[in-house]
Amino acid sequence: MPAFKCKVCHFTYDKELKVCPKCHTLVNGNDEKNAQEEGGGEEFEYSMAETIAHDENVQTDRLAVIEDSTPGDSSQPKEEETSQKKGDSTKDPYQNDTKALEEAISGDSSSPLSLSDLEGKKIGPCRLEKKLGAGAMGVVYLGRHIGLDKMMAVKILPPNFGNDPHRVKLFIQEARSAAKLEHPNLIRVYDVGKSENLYYIVMELVEGTDLKELIKEKKKIPPRHAAKIILEAAKGLGEAHKNHIIHRDIKPDNIMLAKGGVVKISDFGLAKTVEPGIAIQEEGLMGTPLYMAPEIVDGRGADHRSDLYALGVTLYYALSGELPIKGKTLPQIFMSHMRQIPRPLREVDASIPEELDKIARRLLEKNPDNRYQTCEDLAKDISTFLEGKTKVKVSVPSEEGRDLTRERIQKERAKEKARAQMLKTIGYLSPLATLLVLVGLAFFTFPSLKLPSLEGKSLASTPQDLLEWIHKQKGTSWKEKLSLAKAAFGQDSEEFQQFTKMALKAEEKDWKSFLSLIEKKKKKEKYGEAVYLAYLKKEKKAFPHFQQELENLYTMLESKIRQIWKMAFIPPGQIQKEDGTMVKVGPFLMDLYETTQLSFYKKMVQNRSMVYRNYPGWKKGKFQEGEEDMPIRGVTYYEAVEYANKVGKRLPSLYEWRWAAQGREGYSYPWGDAYQPEIANNIDMGKNGPLPVTLLKDSTPFGILGMAGNVAEWTSTKVESKYAVMGGSFRSSAFGIRISNPPLLFSPNTRSPYIGFRCIRRISLSDSHK
Repeated sequence: MPAFKCKVCHFTYDKELKVCPKCHTLVNGNDEKNAQEEGGGEEFEYSMAETIAHDENVQTDRLAVIEDSTPGDSSQPKEEETSQKKGDSTKDPYQNDTKALEEAISGDSSSPLSLSDLEGKKIGPCRLEKKLGAGAMGVVYLGRHIGLDKMMAVKILPPNFGNDPHRVKLFIQEARSAAKLEHPNLIRVYDVGKSENLYYIVMELVEGTDLKELIKEKKKIPPRHAAKIILEAAKGLGEAHKNHIIHRDIKPDNIMLAKGGVVKISDFGLAKTVEPGIAIQEEGLMGTPLYMAPEIVDGRGADHRSDLYALGVTLYYALSGELPIKGKTLPQIFMSHMRQIPRPLREVDASIPEELDKIARRLLEKNPDNRYQTCEDLAKDISTFLEGKTKVKVSVPSEEGRDLTRERIQKERAKEKARAQMLKTIGYLSPLATLLVLVGLAFFTFPSLKLPSLEGKSLASTPQDLLEWIHKQKGTSWKEKLSLAKAAFGQDSEEFQQFTKMALKAEEKDWKSFLSLIEKKKKKEKYGEAVYLAYLKKEKKAFPHFQQELENLYTMLESKIRQIWKMAFIPPGQIQKEDGTMVKVGPFLMDLYETTQLSFYKKMVQNRSMVYRNYPGWKKGKFQEGEEDMPIRGVTYYEAVEYANKVGKRLPSLYEWRWAAQGREGYSYPWGDAYQPEIANNIDMGKNGPLPVTLLKDSTPFGILGMAGNVAEWTSTKVESKYAVMGGSFRSSAFGIRISNPPLLFSPNTRSPYIGFRCIRRISLSDSHK
């Protein structure tokens, strides 16, 4: 069936639907006639006219009026009149999502509706008809999409989900990313939003069962059948990984078995953003923790290989009917993931083929580097086994995953048993039952803690020994050590009071060393490095007793940069690209203002490095008196780069520019999601020219001015032979100055009275200072 790409949100769907399932934009006759078939277009192939259609209202908004006066370059856009429907300038295909975010930020997460009693209710684009199931992460209903008259699955998330605005924002962003995945082994995500104060996801409806129910029914899955299921799951998971999406909640519950034998992975766009602790709170210990990779448990973070570990747990469970890790409490389960070597599958059931035993063992490697590195590699080995042509050659695992002999396994178990018996005899830990629980809990809360050795005297049975062990933990903050000591001895104990004094003394010493380092940076005028160091320590709360002093130090350093260099500190972060993937940006310093005529004249004209002097508003090769603070306009990309080099800076990339303009909030405008005409300098205010950069009011979350309107700005991001321009100008409409708009593309020789630029300066630190 031919595929149609929505020109608003660029979602690909069946052409016959007549409406985009993602943003609900209707398809009119012209759209169908000019439909872009799937696979066409370029990553940044955007029209100057962005058409936003909702129901019967269609508005056209030309983002900027930009004239290319470069002779002979006919590829540049021609100047056009700005056309816009009055009173409807900021209509947004994601306005429902924006409203949901605003409500979440206001803290309104209460819902008058019960998750278990929504039949007949309209949630988002669907009317719920029947409850299909419930779990830790909400309730799934059978719903009819009203616009499409098509049955879909609608998952309703718990009411408390909206209590964390940051999590809500990530949830919506990643659900949109998941919606771009198209693969026969993945359940499609069609829509995400908020209705009746409840967040929902609209997904493809799959008739069948899930792997968990199949295992429950069969007790064990026959080897070849289990291998086929994991093979199909690996293919779908591989498609997600290629698109830089990590599932983070692979388990039998999320592997659907549709009619006809098709395997589909569900819950993309949800598991990644929902914290593991929420599943634990809602569903005890039967959820996510049983499939958690060691690197997640110990705080190193997840990558695509964490999904492969979870797939290994699933394969082991499907073949044997039992889990490879043991434990009745959360700390025991986490300890098992990190330290316990699973019994070989063939010891559990001798009928399991050796090849599948080796495949499962490699998937369950404690070290991610020793697992399968891609789903494609895993799929290749399983396919070889299923074809039966030759024995599967699995590479030699590491020490933890080696093909252990029965003798060594028994020795390991004996050590675990001896250690457990020793811990039970430590009387002073009676409130916690055993030190294993204490250490396991500490590991879950503070991943940087190191486990005590199984050998030697590190587990001696006196309070002083444990106190010394806590004190000697390297790479662990004093805040973490204090929490562990408090759990071990009690807040009112003499040992804890003694440890508190030790901690305070050590923290004072570390604080003084840090202040000395900052002074060295200031003397060398390395204010960028100094403010970044202060930011890192502030965010980590590295000095709990000096947090306010640290906050004041950071504010002082950031103010110095603003006063001396007229720049702002932009902390590190991540921002979503057009293809849904995340890119890391920062830290860097960015100019508070667009480059002025005076600054440009001094560096580029006064020293005769420039021949061209007919910039907009200039006379006789110089700006007019009183216009020193006006933004320089009409510069080419090459001129902007040359200026940046002369002042020891560079142009920002598209994503650096957007991060500085949006910040973590991801606003549509620098100041928020709603257009405010009294703030921006654009055509809706009747402005016919730029304003002095110091008079602009459109401050970003980082305190930068002029990133929406006034003049558009060059970036260093190149797309084929052109460069991205962001921000809109004084001739742009309210829609045209949105930060979230796609970039405009121009040849580097373009001279436009609507384009200027600003610069950034990179910050780098040695690892020893971070």
